[in-house]
Amino acid sequence: MHDVEILSTKEMAAVFEKSICFRGLASQTRNDMAAKAISIRFAKGDTIFHANDSHRYFYLVAKGLVRVSICSSEGHRLTYLLARVGEPLNLVSTFSKKSRMIEARAMRDSVVVLLKQTDFIAFAFQHPSIVYEIITVLGNAVDSANSRILDMVAKTVDQRMRRILHALYLKFGSDLRFTSTEIAEMIGTTVESSLRALSKLRKEGLIATQRGKIGILKPEAFTDPDSDVLWL
Repeated sequence: MHDVEILSTKEMAAVFEKSICFRGLASQTRNDMAAKAISIRFAKGDTIFHANDSHRYFYLVAKGLVRVSICSSEGHRLTYLLARVGEPLNLVSTFSKKSRMIEARAMRDSVVVLLKQTDFIAFAFQHPSIVYEIITVLGNAVDSANSRILDMVAKTVDQRMRRILHALYLKFGSDLRFTSTEIAEMIGTTVESSLRALSKLRKEGLIATQRGKIGILKPEAFTDPDSDVLWL
């Protein structure tokens, strides 16, 4: 059983305000949403929801960092979202009764705001701007997913490594606190291949590495003018 984190209505409303899904909403509407929400604390490594769970809640990150991924029956994992404060975890499954193959796990100690599916849908239909923003977010996610599929077909591990590090740099800055295993799961390769690609970049003087950390030394070297920035 996870701890219930008692965030005030004001604190939860501030989380809704930070979310791209709820931009432009009146403060009273965000307060109304927050009044119906609860917040739960998850320790690093805790699973927030499993693959194929039925989703009775809309999940929004309030603190920390959450990994959303898919995993094959053979254990191959692909991470497609690193959700931080204000980012949702399950936009599609909130609207759909069908279970999905995504899993969410806390990468750091995290707090997640939960809003009942029925309440979330009611707010969305009362305020069409929510639906518009959700479609925008999903469009970016689909475009990025398609781009990553093409990368896995057409690009080498080294090229995919550069691209994912660029996306991570833009989102988190030059100090990246991810392991080689976590990076491998983002680009869809083995840990061994990930380590080799990171070693090459280190020898080129583009990154510095420590256990569980990657420092981006020359971010300009990772820019690819021929590719869109990944949504991660």
